[in-house]
Amino acid sequence: LGTFGRELAMVNATDAATELIDQTILKPAIRAVDAQFKDQPTVDASLRHTLAEVHQLLGKIDDALSLQRRALEIRRQSLGDDHPETITSMNNLGSILEASGNAAEAEPLYREALERRRRLLGEDHEDTLSTMGNLGNLLRAGGKAAEAEPLLKGSMEGLRRVKGPESRDTLIAMNTYGYLLVD
Repeated sequence: LGTFGRELAMVNATDAATELIDQTILKPAIRAVDAQFKDQPTVDASLRHTLAEVHQLLGKIDDALSLQRRALEIRRQSLGDDHPETITSMNNLGSILEASGNAAEAEPLYREALERRRRLLGEDHEDTLSTMGNLGNLLRAGGKAAEAEPLLKGSMEGLRRVKGPESRDTLIAMNTYGYLLVD
């Protein structure tokens, strides 16, 4: 009992739960997508996109990267570069790359997503403002404060107009802009 108790005390419950979810739900889901949706590319991409988001939330970045890369590839081929779902995959792949420490690969994706969202949705659409903030924060973290400043300020001001001064997104944008000013 003493040995069992010591061994059990060394188990990280969060990691164990994450691994259980991965093995019993996520990996079978990926196998099912691979097997069942070859002839339905938009469904395939949508499921991979969602699975990538779940993997990212669980901290399984490598798995999230491969799923989101494939979702973006499928969406580019089947929907085109200017489709909102394709642009969302660009933005989200940028986010996963940023989380993995690969800012150099994330930056062009954020820039492309921002340019397309500005052109298709307008400057004050919340998706455009979100990508603007993502790119600004990436640039800020990379020491490019002068380039980040108009993006972060624009994102903050736009979210204040679009979502209101008390929305969670606006408050996060204000906080991020504040970090830039402190830097």
